[in-house]
Amino acid sequence: MRNAAAFVAGAQAAQERAFALYAELVSRGEKVVGNGIVEAAGTVNADMDATEAPAALTGTPAEVAKNALAKKATKKTTAAKKSTTTK
Repeated sequence: MRNAAAFVAGAQAAQERAFALYAELVSRGEKVVGNGIVEAAGTVNADMDATEAPAALTGTPAEVAKNALAKKATKKTTAAKKSTTTK
């Protein structure tokens, strides 16, 4: 019985030390992670301030696609005209 009681007392003491160590590690981790988050947030905010807002989209997706195809066709005909005039 005496050995069992000594074992239980030692296990409880070890458990208390483990809880204290874990609490200390969690506290340090919160500080480290917290500092990293603050630095990252500052970088993101600076990037957002430096970046211009995107241009507003006009027209429906079908109209935008139609205009893009028209521009592409215009470039092809312009290139074809240049190649025939330079020969």
